[in-house]
Amino acid sequence: MPNKPKTEPKPKAVAKVTVHIRAIVVAGEIKLGGEVYDVSKSVDVKLPVGRHAVAWRFAGASTWTKAPTLKLTAGRRYVLRLGGKGLWVGSDPEEKP
Repeated sequence: MPNKPKTEPKPKAVAKVTVHIRAIVVAGEIKLGGEVYDVSKSVDVKLPVGRHAVAWRFAGASTWTKAPTLKLTAGRRYVLRLGGKGLWVGSDPEEKP
């Protein structure tokens, strides 16, 4: 009886969530998912669900301030805002198109 060739399992699709990054009045940067984002420009970033390191700094600062690890959950939309008192993180249910 001939052997059937083994098929490689298909990789599982990784769910992604939207993370909206912006600033409130201040200038600075947010480091998330291995990328650095200038908060003077609002941006939506798609990241896989799971845990992501977050750090931030105001414009002109040389050191990063580490924030708690961000745990992204499927079905949510996240907002990271940099303001005068530092980083604020919030989430809402993802809006369906």
